This record gives sequence, C-alpha cells and structure tokens, in this order.
Amino acid sequence: MKCQVAVELLVIMALMAIVFLSLFVQYQARETAIRDSETRLAADRNAAVIALAANSLLPAPSGAWVTVRPDSSVAGRNYSIALRGRRVEVSWEGGSASRPLLTSNFTGSIAPGALTRIRKTDGGIVFETP
Repeated sequence: MKCQVAVELLVIMALMAIVFLSLFVQYQARETAIRDSETRLAADRNAAVIALAANSLLPAPSGAWVTVRPDSSVAGRNYSIALRGRRVEVSWEGGSASRPLLTSNFTGSIAPGALTRIRKTDGGIVFETP
C-alpha cells in the first residue's frame, strides 16, 4: 500500500514538472517574440522618421533643411543606418527594416543618436552629421 502511494506521488510530481516546464518554454518563446517585435517597431520608426524628413524636402526650394536625431539604440540593441539606392535601411543583429526614399540623388551619411541636418541643394539631398 505504501509503495503504491509513493509511486502515484512520483507520477503526479513528474506530470506537474512536465506541465511547469512546458509553460516555462512557452513563456520564454513569447518573451522573445515580444522583444523582437519591439526592436522591429523601433527600427521601422527610425527609418520612417529619416525617410519622411528627406522626402519632405524634395518639393522644397534649394537651401531648405530639417534636422533629425535617430534613437541611439533600438529597443536596447545597437544598430546601423545605411542609405542604399532609394532606401533608408536600419540594421541590427538579427534583422533590418527599411523605408523608401523618393530620390537616389543624395550624399552623406547618418549615424544612430547623432543630430543630423538633411539639406536640399541644387544637386539633391545632403545628409550632414557633425
């Protein structure tokens, strides 16, 4: 009788451990998905701000300018900003986000966290980071 109770107790404890471990794994997967979503949204927001600022200068007269300061990190992760072709691309370890530029006629670069002046010239758009 005592052996049967001990075996039943061990079976119940093993099942509870399996349930606990499966819940823990699901929780970790959801946390990772949430962190990845936060990073992607922050990167997309930075790309959108830069692209909107540059694109808003196209109909403006030569000499017009705006300033932007992208976040110094996206959801706590380091990242880089590249101007490629007709796109602003924000990249971090594990992914990237981009937004379209209406012109490919630009010079200069932009860095995370740096105050950048985006200026329209007769020759296109100039990104100036001090």
